[in-house]
Amino acid sequence: KEVATVEGLPKIAVHVHGFTSAERAAAPSPEHAHKRLCLLVVTELCEHGNLEDFMEAEGAPLSPAVKLDVLLQVATGLEQLKEARVLWRDLKAKNLLVRDVQRGRMGEVVRVTVAFTDWGTAVRMPEEGKRRMTLHG
Repeated sequence: KEVATVEGLPKIAVHVHGFTSAERAAAPSPEHAHKRLCLLVVTELCEHGNLEDFMEAEGAPLSPAVKLDVLLQVATGLEQLKEARVLWRDLKAKNLLVRDVQRGRMGEVVRVTVAFTDWGTAVRMPEEGKRRMTLHG
């Protein structure tokens, strides 16, 4: 399902380069050494990680101007997803990857560019006039 959803996403979404699969242990204990096949999504590298971890690693709060800019990026991205008829149901700081960080002369963060990730619960909405149930539990 995630594979079908990530096609044709707006620029705010992390760029997907492709997909691959790998075997992964289903349980951490040796007596349950079952393996299962997992789908892996290969995306652009965002070296700063997710927004939550980035803010924690900074050790100081982001300025109100930087926070407002991130908020505007998210709002613009949500509008782009709406236009693309994609319902992304997992908005949180862990699912915002930090694409770029600009720093001032004193090393302070002056701008953070974010990208949306984790499309596991997203759905592409049908064309106007068609109905779809989007139950999620």
